[in-house]
Amino acid sequence: MNAFLLALLLATGPGFDAGMKAYAEGRHRDAFLAFDGARRDAGDEASPELLYNLALAAVRCGELEQAQAAAEEAATRGGPDFAARREFLLGNIAFARCEESIAEMNQPEALLSALDSAIAHADIAKSSWQRAALARSGWPEARRNVERALLLEGALKRRKEAEARKKAKTPEIRPRLEPKAEEGDDEEEDPGGKGKETEEEATIEAQKTKLSPEEVRLLLDRLVEKEKEKRALRRARKPTKVPVEKDW
Repeated sequence: MNAFLLALLLATGPGFDAGMKAYAEGRHRDAFLAFDGARRDAGDEASPELLYNLALAAVRCGELEQAQAAAEEAATRGGPDFAARREFLLGNIAFARCEESIAEMNQPEALLSALDSAIAHADIAKSSWQRAALARSGWPEARRNVERALLLEGALKRRKEAEARKKAKTPEIRPRLEPKAEEGDDEEEDPGGKGKETEEEATIEAQKTKLSPEEVRLLLDRLVEKEKEKRALRRARKPTKVPVEKDW
């Protein structure tokens, strides 16, 4: 049996068929194990088709290092057509790594580094899919994936800009606004010695009328009460202030 027939048999043997069936059913881990077993059995005779399918299954179940190695080997053995497929797979691998970095962004301490990593891998995915689309005309999946990578990369860059603005922003310190003094407010605390003036008025009045000490005291009390009434009347005349919501 020549090498070509042996490679064809290994590519379509029980391991390969089991891997294809598992992959079609969505059992990607089983498909990966089946393809990997077939590759080990084939050794150096493993076909590029087998290696390519191994890489596809490896991406699906998160075995990204093995996926990249299988994709490179498939391109080496398969020529230009598999070189284009390798670019497509490298885009898939980079996009999967981008998604892993996005998941790490949920951890506050790793946010910025994970964000940078996600942007870098989104850019690699975009470039790889662009090369795949150029290498093989009429590959709509590659073109759609380029659009996906562009959209995700743009969203991640906007997120990075927002985080940079948030980090650079310092809290604005506004001066504390004291209540504006209204006419007559200073009278309540008697800063100008109103009580002293009241006492002097009472003394003058007492001297005019020749009142006794007890009558002077009563007069003083009456003047103090009248002063309190005037203050209350002035406060009652002030317009009611409507509370305004503060913006700080």
